[in-house]
Amino acid sequence: MSMDRPGGRRALLSILLSVGVAKCALPRISIGDRDGVQVFLLGQTPVYLMGANYVVKAAPYLPPLDVVRADAQMFAQNAARMSYSPPYGGLPVVPVVRLGCIFEAAMPERGQGIDASWAARLEETVEAFGDAGVYVFLDNHQDALSASNGGEGLPYWMAAELQSRNPHEPFTISPSRPLEMVGGFFHRFLLRLLGIQDIQTIGWDDDPWGPFAHDNTDGDDPNLVNLGNPSVRLNNNDDAWHEGRILFTKQCNNLARRFFLAPFGSEEDMALLFTPFIDYIVHLSGVWERHTNVVAIDLFNEPPFWGLPSLFTFVLFSRRALFAWYGAVLDALEERGVRAPVAYEDIMGSFTYVLSLAGVPFSADFRLRRWARRKQLVLSFHHYRGTRFESSLWWTIAAAKFQSWRFGGPPIFLSEFGPNAVEGSALLEPENVAAQLAKAADLGVTASAYWHAANRNFTGQGGWFKYDGFRLNPIQALQTAPNAAETREAWKMYEETVRNGSYWGGEITGAGDAFQGVLHFVS
Repeated sequence: MSMDRPGGRRALLSILLSVGVAKCALPRISIGDRDGVQVFLLGQTPVYLMGANYVVKAAPYLPPLDVVRADAQMFAQNAARMSYSPPYGGLPVVPVVRLGCIFEAAMPERGQGIDASWAARLEETVEAFGDAGVYVFLDNHQDALSASNGGEGLPYWMAAELQSRNPHEPFTISPSRPLEMVGGFFHRFLLRLLGIQDIQTIGWDDDPWGPFAHDNTDGDDPNLVNLGNPSVRLNNNDDAWHEGRILFTKQCNNLARRFFLAPFGSEEDMALLFTPFIDYIVHLSGVWERHTNVVAIDLFNEPPFWGLPSLFTFVLFSRRALFAWYGAVLDALEERGVRAPVAYEDIMGSFTYVLSLAGVPFSADFRLRRWARRKQLVLSFHHYRGTRFESSLWWTIAAAKFQSWRFGGPPIFLSEFGPNAVEGSALLEPENVAAQLAKAADLGVTASAYWHAANRNFTGQGGWFKYDGFRLNPIQALQTAPNAAETREAWKMYEETVRNGSYWGGEITGAGDAFQGVLHFVS
């Protein structure tokens, strides 16, 4: 049966899915050369990986196993229904998810290693996708670095320890250290020109930065300040995240500087910020070893700029420091015997014209090329049309191809694209997302994943968050009518769920606008 005919492709995919019935028995996808280009291979045959991001940004960090199983079956079935033909011969499109692994969930306590409960649930989740014939990228997902400044990702205890060592420098949020934009009037004026507003504060509370603050005396867990503080939620909701507002705070900039310079700094920073991260990535590499449906590990989602108020540091040095950090990470992983392929992202996961002014240290260039030669490197990148410095999908993919060539030719993975909370975006429609998946493949990427998939039947919402029993969405109410009596009532109800631990997930940093199914529309 010809593999170029839709019937042949579907038959081959059915064989592939039947193999996945056995526990983690899918054949390993590797990286290899075809016609002078590195691609993903199933055996000796090039394959194209297509799917979605699957990321829960707050506790419980992974969906229930029965929900994962249902979603995995949906991904596989929808992939089998698509009529798209990749721009090269071979097997049909292979379904993939970019599975969010949140560092704060993996290592919630300092010095206690990987949390056993989270580790077990991650194994079950990966296995459930494998059983359905779905491959997985393990995505070390973060946005704006940490809950300590309204994002998610790095464990809160990292920022807390830095705060204790540096009491006059903000790393966490409290009434004496409110969330605050970096720099002075000039820098904030420049940010305004880019459409980035100043930090917003809730008007009904005499102590707007008190709830869940660092070192609070009310018994609130400061690890949950990104969820339970209403002023923080004014600045990390999806609309504010479209601006990237919390990325430009003193707290985020200070933590980023210390984190990415940790391999080259003090022994204390190395032990606090770098060694635990390597332990975490080594654990994810063990998941790759145990599950043949894991393709690679995405080392760091959307690494942020940092360095303001110095524009030189912000625009140029922060990117050089990021790549130096990648070099240190690759060295450390090599020393630990990691065999799993890893994906790296440029700063903010994207490509900008201004970044061409910032070179890459020779040491990092050498290490990236070495990992590419060993077929252990993937270039992961994002595309959000209409955001600052971003251009067309054609230009973004062309920039990715150029950078791939620059670092030895690793396969390129469009690991995120979507509506980015832009009202009226065409990518709010699943058919248009499907068309973008096909277009990306036609333009030469080797894998793509849209932002993002969630089981809306399970959550009852537009993403991985729940408001069971609520008359109105408390976060949307904060965005549209922050001082209304109804908003205050809804927020009090929500705040109590954060305090008592009955909340589920988090509508933060772009968690909305999810899709239930897309792949079957790809043609």
